Amino acid sequence: MRPTCFALAAGVLLAWQVGPALGADPLARRPANRASELDEQGVIRWSDDHSEVALFGVNLYTPFAVDYGALKARGIDIKAETDRNLAHLVRLGLDCIRLHCWDRELSDVQGNLLDNEHLDLLDYLVAEAKQRGIYALLTPMAWWGTSNPSEGFSNKYTMHQMTTDPAARKAQRNYLAQFVSHVNRYTGLAYKDDPAIVAFELINEPLYPRGTTDAQVTEYINALTEAVRSTGCRKPIFYNGWANRHRAVADSKADGCTFGWYPTGLVAGHVLTDNYLPRVAKYPGMADPILKGKAIAVYEFDAADVPGGYMYPAMARAFRTGGAQIANQFQYDLLALADANLNWQTHFLNLVYAPSKTISFAIAAEAFRTLPRLKDYGDYPESNRFGPCRVSYEELLSEYVTDTVFMYSNDTQTKPPRPERLERVVGYGSSPVVEYEGTGAYFLDRLAPGLWRLEVYPDNVWVADPFSGGTREKSRVYWRERGLTVRLPDLGDDFA
Repeated sequence: MRPTCFALAAGVLLAWQVGPALGADPLARRPANRASELDEQGVIRWSDDHSEVALFGVNLYTPFAVDYGALKARGIDIKAETDRNLAHLVRLGLDCIRLHCWDRELSDVQGNLLDNEHLDLLDYLVAEAKQRGIYALLTPMAWWGTSNPSEGFSNKYTMHQMTTDPAARKAQRNYLAQFVSHVNRYTGLAYKDDPAIVAFELINEPLYPRGTTDAQVTEYINALTEAVRSTGCRKPIFYNGWANRHRAVADSKADGCTFGWYPTGLVAGHVLTDNYLPRVAKYPGMADPILKGKAIAVYEFDAADVPGGYMYPAMARAFRTGGAQIANQFQYDLLALADANLNWQTHFLNLVYAPSKTISFAIAAEAFRTLPRLKDYGDYPESNRFGPCRVSYEELLSEYVTDTVFMYSNDTQTKPPRPERLERVVGYGSSPVVEYEGTGAYFLDRLAPGLWRLEVYPDNVWVADPFSGGTREKSRVYWRERGLTVRLPDLGDDFA
């Protein structure tokens, strides 16, 4: 959904604007072409200036499984829907996507990669994200089932067999080698050679037969890692350390360990209204000394079933304290499906249909990139203030405040320290800078001295509990004239 766009200028009336921004766009991005590399301490760095990588984003599933099936059932052009949602991610300042690929939909029973519509859509997603400056963490194997027709090797083997059965392992190794060597039809680059793909995570949330030792898991990790390395791939390789398998990862040839975090649980079936900030003061286990020398990434996380816009920056802070360099929420609700929160009911993130929560997520992205890795911010409630951020359960509020950027996820009385130097305002509700009667998000970007672009998203109201499941409408958008007052010294009092 396109926001309403205006240009505001001191003493000048400018035309209605729905096309490209006037002047130089401060959010314009270069394609995701920066090469990265792993140093000897297990830190991923940009190759050009050796600064640390810090990427923050979401999982996005247009090519696979339930989202693919729902879009098909509604007759929606999946590539066009991919473009619409990537535009949201850019608007929110996100720079990473992660997705576990449904190998059932991409392979045959021997693990040969299939050149089908799912692979085409994956190629398209990676390529279009790249053009928008968004990097990717790809997990080639998901194992999970799908209602879409499939013939992949995961149909033949249980998840437990994936780690123990020799035939299953042969299929996985074959598939991994072909997957990372696949040449994207839209970029002309193999996945293993595309700088936009920052790393691979071998498999999503593996399960093991009862009694499987860490040594056996390490051997499995090494077998899969060697299959990827045999192709000449030099990208960092992560392995999913869930189910307390960190030591197995630490002893393996994998370069890094991935973590997930759902501190509020999953599938409550209704909104959760308690204060969950004390639960996210620290991330348990991420900074385990046994992982010294391994890169750290977060493959999935969410403040599941929590409606308010206050949790995400606190979680980003905990990830940085734990040493994470990549973090991706699960999952961004596609615009075409978000009115009903149609898939994965316990998650609900969309700029149009859950604006306060999503602006909080945009603030978390700024925090993740700004906060130094491994710095501790203390226990709750001291940890509610960190760097340029503040979170408040009582106010259902996240804030990010600097001389040039002012972001807030709910009504706030906070004043920016140098309003005359502001270049970007992102908000939901009202503040000393913007007084707004509406219930949608808005963005103000300074394009030149005395010239700002204003984007206002439509009003939003939740008409049912968004976490209650089912296919009925949960969130509604509607158009209405609303009063909006802007107080920016750069514009003064005489602007149109």
